[in-house]
Amino acid sequence: MTDDINVTPIVPANITGDDIGSAVAFARIQAANPKESVRQNTSISSVSPTRLRIAHQPITVKSPVKRSLTALDQSLARLDAQSNVISIDSFSVKLQSENGATVTEAEYLAAWNKLIGYAVAGDNAGLKAMYRGEV
Repeated sequence: MTDDINVTPIVPANITGDDIGSAVAFARIQAANPKESVRQNTSISSVSPTRLRIAHQPITVKSPVKRSLTALDQSLARLDAQSNVISIDSFSVKLQSENGATVTEAEYLAAWNKLIGYAVAGDNAGLKAMYRGEV
């Protein structure tokens, strides 16, 4: 049985502003962890903030691997008919990488472009598969 997934990497140079959508501004806020940078956007509502977290762990003598994390944390307040918050749903989506000192920037970017290509190609087919728990 053949069970291949064909992945076409994105080509960043070919992506224009029209392909991206509307810009969303994230203002810097205080991070609970001093090793993280946190930015927040409240365009959905002040009770449904979107936070962008960025953290890096450099290569050290104890760890030959650099770790980087970018996460989008979303809170969604559910309101009743009188606009009272009745519940808050939260979820995160994360981009995480671990790479050694010998990985070049070009190799690193090529890998990300393949992964993002898988995720968003075909009307977000890869992301929809992740959401649905499909293999």
